[in-house]
Amino acid sequence: GMVIRIPISELPPRPDGGYDRLIVLGASAGSDHGEAFKSLLDAHRYTRGLDFLEPGEATNATEESPEPAGAVSVQTLFETEFAHRKDDGGKPEPRSIHNPESLLRGKPENSLATTFGLAGETAADRAPSAGNAAADLALAANRALWPATLGKYFTDPFSKAGGGAPVLSVADLDFLREWFTDYVRPDGPLPTLRVGRQPYGLLPVSELARREADAQTDHLANFILDVFEQWYDLDRTPVLDPDASDTRPRPNQAAEQASDVGAIYGAVPHIHEIRLRSVDDAYRDLTDTYNLRIGVLGLLCALVPKQIVRDPNTGEVIDIVLPAPEDLDTHPWYKIFAEREADAKGASGVQGQIDALTEMRDELDEASGDEIQEIAAFRAIKYIDKFAKHFHSNDPDWPSDDSIPSGDLLGLVFRQQGRTAHAQTYLAPLGIKDHLGAERAPRLYSAGFEGEGTETDVKVLVSQGSDDEAVADLTQRLTELRDAAQTLVNGGAAPDYDFSEPLPFLHQLLRSAVATVTGGSRALPLKQGLDCLLTLVEERGAAAIPELERLLQSALGPAMYRADAWITSLATRRLADQRVKRASGLQIGGYGWLVNLEPRAGKASQGFIHTPTLDHAVSAAVLRSGWSAFGTDQGGSPLAVNLSSERVRAAKSLIEGVRSGHELGRLLGQRFERRLHDRGLDRHIDDTRAAVLAGAGKANRPPTRIVDGLLLARAFTKGVELTGAEQNVFSSVEDFLVGADDETRLRNCIDETVGDLDAVADLLFSQAVHSLLRGDAGVAAPTLAATGSGDSGLPAIDFPKTERGGRLVTLRVIATFGPGAVSSSWPAAAQSVRAAAEPRLEQWAAQILGPPAKAIFDIESAGATRRLSLHTQNFGALDAIYRADDLGADILLAEGIPDGRFVAGRPVDLEDDELSFDEFLTLARSLRGAFGRIRPLADSDFETEQAGSSSWDATDLAQRLAIARTLVPPGDPRLEQLAQHEADNPGATVELLIERLHILTVQPIPILPILANGAPSNAAGSFRARGGAAVAPEWFLQASKTRPALADLASAVQMAELVQDRALLRFALAQTPDDDRGPWAGLASPSGEGSHLCWCSLTGDPPAGPLAGFVVDSWTETIPETRIPTGIAVHFDRPSASAPNAVLLMVTPQGQSFSLDYVSRSLSDTLKLVQFRAHGPDEEHAFLGQFLPAVYLPGDLAVLERTGDNA
Repeated sequence: GMVIRIPISELPPRPDGGYDRLIVLGASAGSDHGEAFKSLLDAHRYTRGLDFLEPGEATNATEESPEPAGAVSVQTLFETEFAHRKDDGGKPEPRSIHNPESLLRGKPENSLATTFGLAGETAADRAPSAGNAAADLALAANRALWPATLGKYFTDPFSKAGGGAPVLSVADLDFLREWFTDYVRPDGPLPTLRVGRQPYGLLPVSELARREADAQTDHLANFILDVFEQWYDLDRTPVLDPDASDTRPRPNQAAEQASDVGAIYGAVPHIHEIRLRSVDDAYRDLTDTYNLRIGVLGLLCALVPKQIVRDPNTGEVIDIVLPAPEDLDTHPWYKIFAEREADAKGASGVQGQIDALTEMRDELDEASGDEIQEIAAFRAIKYIDKFAKHFHSNDPDWPSDDSIPSGDLLGLVFRQQGRTAHAQTYLAPLGIKDHLGAERAPRLYSAGFEGEGTETDVKVLVSQGSDDEAVADLTQRLTELRDAAQTLVNGGAAPDYDFSEPLPFLHQLLRSAVATVTGGSRALPLKQGLDCLLTLVEERGAAAIPELERLLQSALGPAMYRADAWITSLATRRLADQRVKRASGLQIGGYGWLVNLEPRAGKASQGFIHTPTLDHAVSAAVLRSGWSAFGTDQGGSPLAVNLSSERVRAAKSLIEGVRSGHELGRLLGQRFERRLHDRGLDRHIDDTRAAVLAGAGKANRPPTRIVDGLLLARAFTKGVELTGAEQNVFSSVEDFLVGADDETRLRNCIDETVGDLDAVADLLFSQAVHSLLRGDAGVAAPTLAATGSGDSGLPAIDFPKTERGGRLVTLRVIATFGPGAVSSSWPAAAQSVRAAAEPRLEQWAAQILGPPAKAIFDIESAGATRRLSLHTQNFGALDAIYRADDLGADILLAEGIPDGRFVAGRPVDLEDDELSFDEFLTLARSLRGAFGRIRPLADSDFETEQAGSSSWDATDLAQRLAIARTLVPPGDPRLEQLAQHEADNPGATVELLIERLHILTVQPIPILPILANGAPSNAAGSFRARGGAAVAPEWFLQASKTRPALADLASAVQMAELVQDRALLRFALAQTPDDDRGPWAGLASPSGEGSHLCWCSLTGDPPAGPLAGFVVDSWTETIPETRIPTGIAVHFDRPSASAPNAVLLMVTPQGQSFSLDYVSRSLSDTLKLVQFRAHGPDEEHAFLGQFLPAVYLPGDLAVLERTGDNA
């Protein structure tokens, strides 16, 4: 994580097109930073974690894999910390190597320490992946596959066409083999670090500069750089797979071919698709054809008649005299050929061939003679240049152009010139000529791909499966190959393999390697590589199969297109040489680069959005991102949202109107007609109504109702698909508007109505996004539904609200009761099923209702009046409450006077503490409403977060059920329903017991289970400390004005207290946290910070131990903060894909020291190499074709086809 700030004033003048590249670099002062680097590794290990990435693991961050490497396991780091033996003291020494190739072998922690010249133990020694065998496996793959890849390439396709001798000497081939196996690593020559989640590649680099060619290494470096430069230039001139004529692909084929090649050689570390393609000897056939056609051209020139004998009178041909062999030296037409024959055959190179054939064509055309001689000469001209035209098109004696055979000699040599333009630089030093017919050109030079349909996709790389049988088969095949290699080492002969037998591709390659390599010591590296691969399979079993596939794909790259791996090998070898000479020495610097740095078109910034809360900032950012992705600068484009204050006010007004039951069309119509009125356009109201009705197919209706504003607004909304009715309304209103005296003002009113509808859509859409981001899907879903169809009800809109944040205070009004035996003041409660089901609520209800003897009523029957009280009736308090609607009928039936009636009104002789029947019913119904809102007290009601397990006592509920069952008369249907419920739902959970009690009580009265845990200590302590609060009754009455649940209970209690002339509620207050016994948060701002949970008990302090109770109401209030955080949304495009970081290990050529210029040039060349490797060969960057090395295999080779589910 390094930030570099660049003063713009210090940059060179900016070109019009911007900077092609901007490179920043710097170096720390001092001469040796080894200890500093070692300390950095320690710091990383003990903070984010340090490890090595195995080859083949993803390092590029993409949309599908934003963190490909993942984090280092903390547990693994802990285990490796103590499993590793620490240094035993003494002065640490840097790890040294005695030969260059040792740097790339062995354990990754040793390579890292040696590379950076670190002394003693490092954090890498304790990395979880320390000691992996990745380096040994890469060496083994190179050793095993060299003979079948570049080894075969340089000895077979690259052998001379004449005697088959290799173009390169044996010493050169040995040098290339050792270089490839020791230093070329397509996975990177050094291990890849993982710091936390960030991969860090270790890449040796140097300046890409030619060297004085004194040694083989210098020649190799110059050759690699030449190839790289050629390919780097060629990728701007696509020349794809050549055919026999080596012409550039036609435009309609180029894209397809480039796509095919790009699919194989994509910009990924290794090959991910392999195809076999047949190579024929079409170019060698072409050479033979060319030589034959040169001979035919000479014959055509010799066959031009020497003399034409004609009748002097008629002009008819009497005789045609051809030249004799001895006449050819003086024959004019043959002399034209003979003088240039040598050059035509390539004596002066391919350009000499072109010049010779061109001169032949021109001189033959200029030679004059008899018409027959000219026709014969034209046949030779046509043979040279198939595009030649004669000038006797109207002469019937002249043959047509199409009837004359063409040799296309000029076309052949022109195409040959294009094919050899890039190759001649390398052919000339080898003494190879570049014209058709050369005898010493490599076999590859005359080869070409066969036509379409000759490709074979390689599906099975290593094994058909991964089961034990497949592993055993793989082990057996590798063992046979290893034994064959050992036979070669011992001087024996290679087996005679049948390559037409279908086998996995790796096995065919290794068989080709065994068949290609020469015996003796040169077969030893192959045997060693096979030994290592065999050990891998024996140790890892099926897990070795994907590893072998990766090694195969990796090793094939440098044999074909991975020029970057060869270039890196040059710097790697130089780094290794320096570490052989000097084990320590390191200087740390930093670098960075930008490419294609140019001024941004348009605005420099999209600005920012300042919002009242962070939630609004998130919503604003999402809405803005949606518009950035799908919107345009046009106001009606998708996701264009305008939330100006005027539009929000209009939308909120309309939405609240819809929520109140009004139609949106009527509301929009009212606003439209109000606009007409305010602007003095009332005279057009009826005309507009009539036009809308006519368009809607209701022309027969009088224009007496408010116009349908929704239909009008939809009809004039731009950019939406209109229904048939909307289109008709648009046409009808347009006819009315055109020619109206106030057309402009009328259209403005319509546009503003359209804006009102759009404002509603914008606000609803914004509300849906805001709700989704808050996780409130219950609001977001209906909001989106209303936005899309209008069929759903509109939810409340809170998006425009800008409430201040604050501290949360949760208030709960509760009542608690002890677990002991209870009794009701109503005598009949002992026989009441409801009282038995919920005895504590029965007792509390009886206290509120008062004694039943105080409920007095008069009944008239048969002319007589009787005075009774509820004391004589068989009702409990809960029965009276829940049977209040039928209580009168129940009493009349119980008294045996079903035709009687209750005397209305309050008898004048009742005492103040007595209730009439009507007054009692009012009180009972009020309590029934209050009881309908309460819920049983749970353990979670004593916690700030309503969660946790419940301690409801099922045993107590079972006892209540047993008592209530005995009170139900035999034969009552409830008993049958209860039995059926118990049969259908076996068990005795709290939920099931409550359901069974509700069956017996008929109405679902509140059942209050006992909480075995009781009130927690913090709540109980707060209740005891605070006691009764004088302010609690007033707070309760104030809260009941806004809380419906409290209002119902307060109304009933106030009525009962007026009658009984005593307080029926015993208030107690508590809260948590309550450490400082500060103000009760329900009345004043609490001290401290954070949320508070407050209780107001209606029954005094909760009893100690188990208890039961109910919650009347619970709600959360916010105490506004005096200072609030606002939000800002800014536009930021985070890259969806990123490459890993790279530590560049910069080295200098021998005899050269570091300088700022050298570092700058090396960084520039590294960037060039990165750009070359970063893009795949598409239509604009196709540098492949005949310029690409390839792996050449036996012509009859067959590969195994995949079978089964993965075919």
